[in-house]
Amino acid sequence: MKNKKGKVFVISHTHWDREWYQPFQNFRYRLAEMIDELIETLEKDENYRCFNLDGQTVVLEDYFDIKPENKEKIIHFVKSNRLGIGPWYVQMDQFLVDGESIIRNLMYGKAISEEFGGIQSMGYLPDSFGHNSQIPQILRNFGIETCLLWRGISGDDLPWEFIWEGADGSTLMSYRLPEPIGYCNASVTPYGKEVDRETMLKLKKEFSRNTKTGLVLLMDGCDHKRLNTSICETINYLRSKDNQYDYEQVLLNRLSEEIKTKYPEYLDELPTIKGELRSVNKSRRGVMNFILPNVLSSRYNNKKANWLVLHEIEKVAEPLAVFNWLKCGKYPKAFLDKSWKLILKNHAHDSIGGCSTDEVHRDVQTRFEWASQINDSITKRSLMDLSSDSQKETRDHVFIYNPAFNDSDECIHFTVDIPADVFDPVKNGMLCKDMNGEVLDSQLIDMKKRTKALDYFGNSAPIFEVYEIEAVVKKKMAGMSFSKLKMEPRSKEEKKSKKKESKKLENEYLVVESLENGEVKITDKKTLKSVITNHFIDNGDNGDGYVYSMPKNNAEISSLNKLKEIKIENGHLLDKMILTYSLDIPIKLIDEGQTRSEETEELKIETQVMLKRYSKRVDFKTKIENRCDNHKLAVRFISENVTEEFFYTTPFDLIKRNSKKFLNENKPDHWIENPPRAFPNQGLFGELYIEGGSEGYAIANRGIYEFVKTENSLDLTLLRSVGHIGSPYKLSCMKRNAGPSIETPEGQMHGVYFFDYSLFFFSSMEELIKESERYQNIPVAVSSNGKPDYVEEPFSVETKTTKLTTIKRSNDGKGIVFRFVNLGTEKDYVKLSSGFEVISAYECKMDESIIKQLNSDGSVSIKLRAKEIKSLKLVLKEDV
Repeated sequence: MKNKKGKVFVISHTHWDREWYQPFQNFRYRLAEMIDELIETLEKDENYRCFNLDGQTVVLEDYFDIKPENKEKIIHFVKSNRLGIGPWYVQMDQFLVDGESIIRNLMYGKAISEEFGGIQSMGYLPDSFGHNSQIPQILRNFGIETCLLWRGISGDDLPWEFIWEGADGSTLMSYRLPEPIGYCNASVTPYGKEVDRETMLKLKKEFSRNTKTGLVLLMDGCDHKRLNTSICETINYLRSKDNQYDYEQVLLNRLSEEIKTKYPEYLDELPTIKGELRSVNKSRRGVMNFILPNVLSSRYNNKKANWLVLHEIEKVAEPLAVFNWLKCGKYPKAFLDKSWKLILKNHAHDSIGGCSTDEVHRDVQTRFEWASQINDSITKRSLMDLSSDSQKETRDHVFIYNPAFNDSDECIHFTVDIPADVFDPVKNGMLCKDMNGEVLDSQLIDMKKRTKALDYFGNSAPIFEVYEIEAVVKKKMAGMSFSKLKMEPRSKEEKKSKKKESKKLENEYLVVESLENGEVKITDKKTLKSVITNHFIDNGDNGDGYVYSMPKNNAEISSLNKLKEIKIENGHLLDKMILTYSLDIPIKLIDEGQTRSEETEELKIETQVMLKRYSKRVDFKTKIENRCDNHKLAVRFISENVTEEFFYTTPFDLIKRNSKKFLNENKPDHWIENPPRAFPNQGLFGELYIEGGSEGYAIANRGIYEFVKTENSLDLTLLRSVGHIGSPYKLSCMKRNAGPSIETPEGQMHGVYFFDYSLFFFSSMEELIKESERYQNIPVAVSSNGKPDYVEEPFSVETKTTKLTTIKRSNDGKGIVFRFVNLGTEKDYVKLSSGFEVISAYECKMDESIIKQLNSDGSVSIKLRAKEIKSLKLVLKEDV
């Protein structure tokens, strides 16, 4: 501090988990009581200057559902700078959500804040379990320059003030919340004792040692805390005892203004921290500064549903709604908003994190199911409109959409319901033709006759007998394109798939072999590089919803030499190898959670290994039936070639790490938690053969968010079975547990689960990104008429290392927004072409404010820096 009087900002607040150790409705009852008391205090006590409502606006929606009569009072307090709201919709986890959902989180938070009187322009992130590398760029795009956060960064010699530099070079003037307990530091101790005014004075003295700018924060609030109505007296007492600092009760906006004023004077003294913030505690004060890495793998059913609904809305429902708006002029905005808000409510860190009560996670699953139902209705109705379908026509065609931004595999794989009255392939199988009548090579994978409600057909009583068909057709589709195919029964019997005696699958690019010990070896025919997988490992877990903890007397169970059956199903477009394993798993832990029981139960594992003709991927679908407690199941991938780096995707980023440096990390001083060996992924991770190179192998997946890096392998965590929010047992990975030891028997994840993942080799970043895009984006289809009246390719994108992540209607309803992110380490160029006449094109921020107008002659070209996210807005002739 440069010989100036310091400032102590007292931030009165509550941290409001919507659901956690109690369900939402219980917490909302308490929320209503807290806000009622807040309103009464602000009305009666002018000395109580202000209160911060946790940086998330969903709590206002929750409150107004019960107390709508108090809306005008809240608006008054926000406008008069006595109540701070926003900028977020919810306080999210940053690694279990994707990049677009973070943007929508801010969009809804900003809109609600402005509706109720004003937004707090500070990135407040008090309780995320680590911080994503693209948060600086995202916040900057919403006009936010400052950040207040906790977790993922610490150190006794590190000042509270620092510059956070994101993946693309964007920076935030940041302040980390002082330990020992971050956002509760002047309210309660780590052991639940209230902080009195003498303790607060000592804390201020302690905290002042780490400030460079003379700014000290005292956080007057904690989890679900009601107002501390004596805080004004405490502030006066502190003033009387300390004339070196000015004391002030403030909102986050006041803190942000102070940071923007002071930091420029001290830039030469402030450290710059780059990239994601996911380091374990290194401070003697950091008693509870955990990052809790294994929330990535708790409650797999919630995680899989999360991936599914995000895929549905971002890649299918919203783009199709845009295309349908261009054709028909109708747009289901209210339904899309409803779906997004259901999803975002589940992104609260304790909800999606899998570290709450069983009732909470049932509610999470229900909200995901509701969102999926909305997405499905939007998708099916849009497809019917886009295919020019009408109720009176015969639906003997299939209308297919490829949601990937790049071209599909040579063979498309889809599922569709076809009315039984127009199509009966039972006798001789299926024949597939294009719109010119040319017969396409096809393979019927599966077919079931069912009774279904297909309301998108438009009937008043839409109950139909249908054939649910899974098929592979040799047809390549451009990115974001449509196609119609004629489906009809064959006149003569289709050749049946045959079982082969060989234990090998092979196509133009890959060889897949079953080894004697039950593993599967995959070899790239061009490079002869190979990876061995289908080795399942099961270990005991005395951890909880937050962390994996290996018991002291662990017994690792392996699938090696446990293969019970292998079957080969040969088709002319798709081959399958089906492997069945039987593992005897200890049914529980004994000895106070430190030993796996001698009593066992069979764990059945069935893996379908699928290889399509012309494909560079091997796809896996693994089924398990779990009846055991307190264990973790993973599948191992081992490269037979030396690798030097591993990589993984996070929201809007692809991160690389040196394998040796990572493995040499030791426990830090002031240990409270082990350095994480578990890493997040947004559906893609793998290894590179040479550090800084672009050749390696990758594992893509659908909704399996955790992998573990070991000395010789990458282990994909399939399932963790635990029975408490916070473990009652002595943990091997942490000094103490992170939550209450409330029992959660449904967290043991008994039942049948399916896991989808894929492996491929790549020789460039472009190939890595586009091959994973093909796997992640499954074509969608509906039965339709034979009319050729549809736009085959509304838009097309040419890129190398850049992904198209969003197609949405602009918030002003006047155009279409496309969002791109360059995952590469070099600049990239994007060309966006339209099948519609472009009236005008703009580069805009993520909040959709215009940056500049762009030249357009039917296409728009832009350049993206490494890791840069760019948004484009097109106004088309059909929009005007």
